[in-house]
Amino acid sequence: RMRVVGQSRIHVVDSDDLFAYALPGPGGAVVVSSGLRSSLTDDEFDLVLAHEEAHVRQRHDRHLLLALVARAVIPPISPVSRGVEHHVERWADEEAIRRTGISRLVAARTVAKVALASSAPRPALAFGDTGTGARAEALLAPPFAPARRRHVEAMVLVGAVVVVAMVQLHRTASYVVDLLV
Repeated sequence: RMRVVGQSRIHVVDSDDLFAYALPGPGGAVVVSSGLRSSLTDDEFDLVLAHEEAHVRQRHDRHLLLALVARAVIPPISPVSRGVEHHVERWADEEAIRRTGISRLVAARTVAKVALASSAPRPALAFGDTGTGARAEALLAPPFAPARRRHVEAMVLVGAVVVVAMVQLHRTASYVVDLLV
């Protein structure tokens, strides 16, 4: 039901459910339900589209995939992984505000409104479902510029954990092979 066919960058799914998400990958697109479209003002809808397009443009799917793999391989890394999720949501929030020129108050209300009304599963990068309260509160504060240094540090940490996990997996596989031979 949520599959997208075609070359358009924005797809409207005929559904009373309320959702918007970015499809991952280099040719990513934005999917929005007709129910969400009809429940938002033009400014709110523009903000949601700009937020999802930011995910596509910045390839946030790569960051989230790395964080997900790290969490799956080494469960204690979960707090760092959740931090990456929150960071990319905030990054997309701020980029959406810059692109649309919408006030931070309207943006905070929109994040809360969409999160409270959302009825779809989280198939990809879904608007409004990662730390909604913290996101809305942050939008009421002065603008946030994604700190590249912090972002790089977090990604390096997650990457290092993944590499260590892969080495350990390789050692475990070698041990199993030795047992079988």
